Amino acid sequence: ALQQREGAIDLRIRAPATDGCFDNWREAFGRTFLRLDVEPSGTVFSTDISLRALPGLGLGSITTSACSLTRTQDLLTDGQDDIGLVALLRGRGRARDRKGRDVDLRPGEAVFLRNGTEGAVDYTDDTQHLCFTIPQQALAPFISDLDAACMRAINAESGPLALLLRYAQIVVADDGVTREAGAAIARHVHDLAAMVMTGSPELAMALA
Repeated sequence: ALQQREGAIDLRIRAPATDGCFDNWREAFGRTFLRLDVEPSGTVFSTDISLRALPGLGLGSITTSACSLTRTQDLLTDGQDDIGLVALLRGRGRARDRKGRDVDLRPGEAVFLRNGTEGAVDYTDDTQHLCFTIPQQALAPFISDLDAACMRAINAESGPLALLLRYAQIVVADDGVTREAGAAIARHVHDLAAMVMTGSPELAMALA
């Protein structure tokens, strides 16, 4: 089932992984729209996705069965080089990149990703997570080495990341945000994400 409005998409699918319905969804929505290769781990794939597009910011709340989401070399031709942030609310996962770095994720943990390079996130069981896409230029003034801030687990139990996640859940739940309000929300998220990058103890050690 697909519901689409300006700046908002809500999508739900449940289908056998070998079914033509899933193959069509993977090609049309996974590879073409999300620019991700979706590979289910089980015999049945199910997901419930809510996406919000704001000026300079993408937000998503996703519940999915076990699967791998991969940015392959052929999908990088879209030129999208934003910084991604994935925060796990339920389940377990692992992020990995072409440099051989990998990060195990448990509920309450998050990781920054480079969307302009090959990489993947593997969800090992049914999961719920929040995802963000943030332009590099929004974060670059606050941090000199974005790559060093990526692929490191961050605990979301307290501090600016916890605030960011609560804020994002409220925004995703409201699909009536105006463009003007959306621009203000994006600026707030950029500031909070920069605070996470510069203030998290886990990243402070990596950037020292």
